[in-house]
Amino acid sequence: MTGEQVRILRKKLGMTQQEFADRIGIKRNTIANYEVGRNDPVDSVSALICREFNVRREWLETGEGDMFAQPDEFSLDDFLREHGADALEVQLMKAYFELDPDIRHRIVEQFKENLRREQQQNRVADAEEEYIKSNSRNARNADSTASNTTEGVG
Repeated sequence: MTGEQVRILRKKLGMTQQEFADRIGIKRNTIANYEVGRNDPVDSVSALICREFNVRREWLETGEGDMFAQPDEFSLDDFLREHGADALEVQLMKAYFELDPDIRHRIVEQFKENLRREQQQNRVADAEEEYIKSNSRNARNADSTASNTTEGVG
């Protein structure tokens, strides 16, 4: 049953056999052998799969219960890494949360004010652009009407 679970997990993660194997440091054909039921993962490989992909051991062995383990607590570092944050971004986030709550509140309020101003500026710029387009159309229409009326004079 474990080989079938490996295949289900790999597909759920959207990975090729090679990508899956690379993540846990084994060969692609080993994954293929698990998936077709030729071999079962040894305990150390099962442990690697569970740790690397946050999979519940019971699900991997029996297919029962939830596939993924629910973390006991939230880890900001893990969250940021999972979302592609680099070392500087991790430091910035930690520094932000180490600030006094009043200072954080002022930062958030300033950020919201900047967004509000930017949205206002965008609306004004959009309105100006529309006004210019409208005047250009009106001017072209007026020129066209004027040339039509002057052509018959003469």
